[in-house]
Amino acid sequence: MTMTGKKIVISFLRARILFRLRGLAIVSAIVAALLGGFGFTSYAEGSLTQKLESFSFDKLFDLKGLKLELGFSRPAALRGKRCSLKLIAVGDVLIHDSLRRSAATDAGYDFQPPFEHVAGLLKQADLVIANLENPLAGADRKFSGYPNFNAPDELASGLRKAGFTAVTVANNHSLDRGWSGLERTLKTVDAAGLKYIGAYASPDDKLSRLVSVHNGIKVALLAYTYGLNGRAPPKAGEEWRLGVIDLDLIFRDMAQARDQGADFVILSLHFGNEYQRKPSSEQKELVSKLLAGGRAPGQAGPDLILGHHPHVVQPLIYLAGKGGRPSQAVIYSLGNFITSQPFPYTDLGLILDVQLSIEADGRRTIGPFRLIPTYCQKGADKKGRFFRVIPLELAAKRPQDYGIGNESAKKLAKQFFEMARHLTSMLEPIDGLEPTTAQAIDPLLKTH
Repeated sequence: MTMTGKKIVISFLRARILFRLRGLAIVSAIVAALLGGFGFTSYAEGSLTQKLESFSFDKLFDLKGLKLELGFSRPAALRGKRCSLKLIAVGDVLIHDSLRRSAATDAGYDFQPPFEHVAGLLKQADLVIANLENPLAGADRKFSGYPNFNAPDELASGLRKAGFTAVTVANNHSLDRGWSGLERTLKTVDAAGLKYIGAYASPDDKLSRLVSVHNGIKVALLAYTYGLNGRAPPKAGEEWRLGVIDLDLIFRDMAQARDQGADFVILSLHFGNEYQRKPSSEQKELVSKLLAGGRAPGQAGPDLILGHHPHVVQPLIYLAGKGGRPSQAVIYSLGNFITSQPFPYTDLGLILDVQLSIEADGRRTIGPFRLIPTYCQKGADKKGRFFRVIPLELAAKRPQDYGIGNESAKKLAKQFFEMARHLTSMLEPIDGLEPTTAQAIDPLLKTH
């Protein structure tokens, strides 16, 4: 993959190859973790699920030594104290009819149970974001799934109780129930204690929500969608109503956020081709232009881009800063968080867990990064059909705890390793990196 300008693209980690790094100080801590005795070659035999006990996502998916160096933020007069916050981001929350019915109770709906196996993790973070794919337009507008979604209000409260603090609402289903449905969604989300990102009630509402403060750090979260399923976008002059991808608009919003003192600027982009595990040429072109920065002075690119819409996980890239440029990172698609979609890989998602910090000397950093693949289980028990989100590691290692059968367990065990390889499949060689364990992982996958 070639980026415009002076960018060098690398990936975060590679399970097809977990790398040995020579001369790169920013990832020196990874070397010990990756080369410290995995013993991959001895695992090409025997039960794959049994061999999983020797592995953990702390080894395969934890980039403890990687930090994005973003340059200085605070003026010298305000330096002297380190500030940090933990950010967690997930992909699509997509409630089809079957999933909605599974949450029905005598009193209404309860969306807490699907998240109970990840709630403890989510609640450890200061800022927790999901992409809310469903309008909350009210029961009088009739609840429905695809193609025109409308979910119960209890979904918002269920997300909040699970640990979420914010939702992006700029996606192709934003106007499934018209502008009035979107307006009601914003009110319902707000009443549940969640921040909304990507659509707003007024120009002043957008201005007041561009930047939020967490632990003394100012974070700008901006969200945009590629389109609205054929529905007309906001009129000229009313772009504040709903974020639709437009380079000039995005650069203006980022500049405005930085004028408000944003220490970090994070973009949420709803883009790409559904069910495609690699980013499209349009995705890559857009990301390239955004990361390069705008043409006008002061129009710097984002620090981090979080993608969704394909409903499957897409790879990551890391852009090493050179010549005084900051480092930047992109996750093309976080996949589905919860869904009832039956298509290949749509039951897998990704939790991004990352630290945003301002060091005592004023330097901004993003990292360390932790990537936690998830599995959306679909099943049935005495109470009826259920859906629940489980860390893939737990589902693969302890399938019996979740009523997962032998064949499904074998598939999940294989996906444990395959996910890591896929996440970093867009890596391009650079000086100081070379493969060390690809030859061990591939036989492991092929023999099971």
